[in-house]
Amino acid sequence: ENDIRYILDDALIIRTGGLFWKSHHLFSKLLENLKHNKQFDAYVDRYNTPTSMTTLAMSIIDLYNAHKSGIVHVHDKLKLNRYNFLAMYLKSIGTKSTILNGTVAGDSILIPYDLSLASIYENKHSISQFERMVDYENSNYIAVD
Repeated sequence: ENDIRYILDDALIIRTGGLFWKSHHLFSKLLENLKHNKQFDAYVDRYNTPTSMTTLAMSIIDLYNAHKSGIVHVHDKLKLNRYNFLAMYLKSIGTKSTILNGTVAGDSILIPYDLSLASIYENKHSISQFERMVDYENSNYIAVD
């Protein structure tokens, strides 16, 4: 980021996290388990801000068209653990399956407990003119520069 900003002072740098899309491998694995009525372990103690590729793509277009520059965080608004995220996904496809098994990672994995952009910035710098509905949730653009 620093090198890009040094060379291109009007660059737009987009940070995001928790990207997902319709054919994401996590959904594929979950659906395979659902097909065989096999339990699927999902962490309840690790948080992220799931962000759809639709949100990211639409955000890039809007930010580009608005001639924005600097560092911008693009993410959907919900802070979720993996269990709740997958439960929402199962509900969205119309299943009432109980294959999800909430598990605790504890210190067994080297993933921070909270990678959620929503909790880091608490929407303090929300650029309201860019908020819009997308196919999963409300998108949220946060300028940090």
